[in-house]
Amino acid sequence: MPRLFVGLELPGRVIDDILTLREDINDVRWQSAAQLHLTLAFIGQVEPATETAIARDLRQVRGFAPTLQLRSPECPGNSRSSRHLWLPADPTDELMHLHAEVHRQLSLNGLSCDARRFRPHVTLARLGRQADSVVPFLEAHAGYRLAPFSVPEFTLFRSTPGPAGSRYDVLDRYPLGQAVRPVDQGDKRPDQTS
Repeated sequence: MPRLFVGLELPGRVIDDILTLREDINDVRWQSAAQLHLTLAFIGQVEPATETAIARDLRQVRGFAPTLQLRSPECPGNSRSSRHLWLPADPTDELMHLHAEVHRQLSLNGLSCDARRFRPHVTLARLGRQADSVVPFLEAHAGYRLAPFSVPEFTLFRSTPGPAGSRYDVLDRYPLGQAVRPVDQGDKRPDQTS
């Protein structure tokens, strides 16, 4: 049965950059371009009527478009026993606020999402039980850091499991506001009036 989650889609140039990290490592299943995203909230399986209500009610979420900065790959927990390889994202105020607002809106509809501490990241790969050590990969990319990029909307996805991994279909997209930096008095041009 399909499952729902809320996340951030990545720009094409960012996806292209991330795909260059892939290496041939035994029993490591790399995410495809279509699977790369940052999850804000995992909802799980819901009835069709609930899916429609979630899609409608997420329009109430307010927040600013977050700027994401992805950094060096890591394995959550212990790199020898972890089943995931990911790129952590800096937990900016805009990103953390958006995560909290999405969870708040979903909880108003009686949905309980993953209660673990939010550690924003983009999953790169899933590691099988027979996977070779990824420590050399982590060491080789220790200084990796993508240029910051803005994400102007968040997305409701449907995830359908399959033999090649899950397929993610976009159900709806929700635009976010643009943060406006206050004008500093020192930034005023001669033609600006007080």
